Amino acid sequence: MRCDFLKEKILAIDASGTACSVAVSDGGKIIGEIFADFKKDHSVSLMPAIDSLLVRLETNISEMDYIAATSGPGSFTGVRIGAATAKGLAYASGKKIIPVSSLDALASNISGEFVVPVMDARRGEVYCAFYCCENGNPKRKSDYFCEDIKVVIQKLKELGVHAVFTGDGVRAYNDIIKESGFSTAPPHFWAVRASAAAVCAALNISAAVSVDDFDITYIRKPQAEREYDARQSRDNSANGENLK
Repeated sequence: MRCDFLKEKILAIDASGTACSVAVSDGGKIIGEIFADFKKDHSVSLMPAIDSLLVRLETNISEMDYIAATSGPGSFTGVRIGAATAKGLAYASGKKIIPVSSLDALASNISGEFVVPVMDARRGEVYCAFYCCENGNPKRKSDYFCEDIKVVIQKLKELGVHAVFTGDGVRAYNDIIKESGFSTAPPHFWAVRASAAAVCAALNISAAVSVDDFDITYIRKPQAEREYDARQSRDNSANGENLK
């Protein structure tokens, strides 16, 4: 991605998936990053990672121009942890937050005619969006959506494009993607990284918002809410039958 003539210093945070990472960009250049995809203990590891990185870079929050955070989609718990951390730091430092879609960050790592980041949403579904590269930068060509991986593949076949898949959804549904004839990015591109979020944020400074205006992008309801809605629907149906 091109990052010419950028001056802002940004602390970026990602906890949207199984990996957890923090990065600092200065003028569009990544000057440091801590990344781990070992244990999903973001609530324990995220703040120490931020502290460690800032100390290593001999800087602090007050020297940042903005804080960037992936706003989803992804793990409901992880996204909330990342968002809460970003909000806490922004509130304490008086900085604005630049929200970055996890899918945008994934797409930014890949150059190709048609890029398809997919994040595992369980039960055969993926969080997804379609991107085309224009002037070296990915441009989103669809809404963010959650769909069965087989439906995503069918949509791409109907479009007649040569798509490159990336994201942890590739690990979950690699056989289905390969059987469809589409390409996949190398495994080291499958995780969302704070460094990619920092670059996306640097290219979209105008998206910066106040702490109160920073929102999470879920795409679909958390599983607990879906199960509650399903129970309510069954109970309402049963009550309706009893009234007949």
